[in-house]
Amino acid sequence: MSAMQDTALNYLRQLGPNSTARLTVYFAAEVEEMSLLVSRAMEALQNYHKINPQHDPENPMQVAFGLMTKGVNTLMAAFQLSLSGYLWEPSILLRSALEGFATAWDLVHNLARFEQWKTNRKFDSTYSISSVREVSEEIGKLYGHLSKVNVHTSPLNSSPSMVVADGEPGFQFFGLVSPGKEEIRNTEI
Repeated sequence: MSAMQDTALNYLRQLGPNSTARLTVYFAAEVEEMSLLVSRAMEALQNYHKINPQHDPENPMQVAFGLMTKGVNTLMAAFQLSLSGYLWEPSILLRSALEGFATAWDLVHNLARFEQWKTNRKFDSTYSISSVREVSEEIGKLYGHLSKVNVHTSPLNSSPSMVVADGEPGFQFFGLVSPGKEEIRNTEI
C-alpha cells in the first residue's frame, strides 16, 4: 500500500469522522436548524408521495417531486461536506440543489417550460433560476454568488484550500479541520 493510499484511508477511517464529530458539536445550533429544515422538507415530500405513489412523467407535480427529493438529498450532502471541513465543494452542491428546486418550481408554474422539459428540446435549467428570481430576487442573488465565486472556475476560486499546521501553510487535501480550529468554518457552516 502506498503512503498516499494510507493517507486517504486514515482520513476516511479516522481523521474525517473525528473532524465531523467535532464540528457537529461546535456548530450544534446550526446542525439542529439544518436537521429541522431538512426533516420538514422530507416530511412534506413523504406526505405528497403517500397521496401520489405512482410516478407520472406527464404530471409536472410528479416531476417536481423527484427534483425536490433529489434537492433535499443534495442539501444534506452539502451540509455534511461543510461539517467535514471541505471548503469549495459544499457550495457546488448547494448551487445544484438550488437549481433543482428552481426547476421544480418552474415546471409546475410554467406549462410551456414543462413541455420543453418533456421533449428535452432547448431546456436550460438556468432559465428556471430567472423565472424564480422574478418571485424572489434573493434566490437569483444567491445563485449568482454561488456561480461566480464558488462554481465557475475563476481567479476567485482557483486556489486550493490551504491550512496552517505547526505554523506552516500547506495544501488541504480532503476536508479535515484540525482540533481547536473549528472556528475557521464559521462563515461556511
